[in-house]
Amino acid sequence: METTYRQISLCLSVMAGNLLLFGVAASVTASQTRPATYNVVEFGAKADGKTKDTHTIQKAIETCSENGGGTVYFPFGTYLTGSLYLRHHVSLYLDHGAIIKASTDENDFDPYEELGFKNDADHKTSFFHHSLIWGEDVKHVAILGTGTIDGNRTKRGGPKPIALKRCQHVTIKDITIRNAPNYAISLLGTDYVNIDGVNIQGKRILTHALSWT
Repeated sequence: METTYRQISLCLSVMAGNLLLFGVAASVTASQTRPATYNVVEFGAKADGKTKDTHTIQKAIETCSENGGGTVYFPFGTYLTGSLYLRHHVSLYLDHGAIIKASTDENDFDPYEELGFKNDADHKTSFFHHSLIWGEDVKHVAILGTGTIDGNRTKRGGPKPIALKRCQHVTIKDITIRNAPNYAISLLGTDYVNIDGVNIQGKRILTHALSWT
């Protein structure tokens, strides 16, 4: 009988050890697969509404993408910036009170791209690079959160707040876009798109809300 008890005790100990090892392995696997978060402030963004944070934000985006993707996080503050280029597998998350604010200097934005063909449409419809947040041929990107993208313009004409060209698997959710001098969200040849709960504020909302071709 004593031998039987010892055998049962040994068996239970082995089982417990296996369960512990399984738990450790599962924890390690989960930590390895969880998308990383990159706080733009840790990359040097000032978020004071005066300093141009373009380069520090772009560095966070590039680092995120190069490491396999994840979330570029914007805590409370105002981030003055020129053109930002999205990369594969990158989500921008604007926390409550975070504002990505367009610079008033047109030179802070990327120039209009060369189309390579004759085009009779206007600049607002045809061109995507001269924008605040833009992407071309990128996949699995998102712009999320309860923060705000501010076009920082009072009249028509200027960089688009969001412009995506030939992209796939795009989510834009819950953000506010205001003071857009052009289409608030402009999409060309972009597939698998989810736009939900976006609040667009400012003049000419109906003519500037969304361009999708």
